[in-house]
Amino acid sequence: MHIGLDFGTTNSTAAVFDGTHVRLLELDPSSGDPTVMPSALFIGRNGNLLVGQAAIDHYTAANVGREIVY
Repeated sequence: MHIGLDFGTTNSTAAVFDGTHVRLLELDPSSGDPTVMPSALFIGRNGNLLVGQAAIDHYTAANVGREIVY
């Protein structure tokens, strides 16, 4: 059995090869395609860790109304 991991700058995927078949692993159940996980990591002030689409969703929801400085 072989495992492949593509940790990309935008998305990440992982697969298992059993010698005959390749099977993509479901890394992010909250993503539109659970076999593709956005390469995102969010660590909250309290130490909570979120990855993938959950990290993006939390970050965008928590930063509404913040001033943008150009």
